[in-house]
Amino acid sequence: MLDVIDGDTIVVLLSGKHDKVRYLGINTPESIPATAKGIEFYGHEASEKNRELVGGRTVELEFDGPRRDPYDRLLAYVWADGRMVNRALVEEGFAEVYREADRIRCFDEFRRLEAAAKKRGQGMWDEPARRRWRG
Repeated sequence: MLDVIDGDTIVVLLSGKHDKVRYLGINTPESIPATAKGIEFYGHEASEKNRELVGGRTVELEFDGPRRDPYDRLLAYVWADGRMVNRALVEEGFAEVYREADRIRCFDEFRRLEAAAKKRGQGMWDEPARRRWRG
């Protein structure tokens, strides 16, 4: 793993070239001001959590469905230290399920994890913190 772009995108060295990898099945709030949406609530936190999970580690990629998105990024489940990063981000309230990913094998599991994080008000689902946020 070479670099963390944001909460759901990293750069890896694969077959001798740098390649962007978009985490399959999830979406994190934006943390980059230049995006169309600008910085969103919990965007910085999601990016930092991603750095914590993958920074300085060798990652493994697991594919499930189309290999690339329209922006030519690889789409994968990302594993670091035996843990699926996509799952961890949803479970801990740093990501939501990407609704158009209903054909991937982890879709139902991710939905259950998201519902549990919402119920706990964890991370991006902390409504009082969201109301106080001034982006």
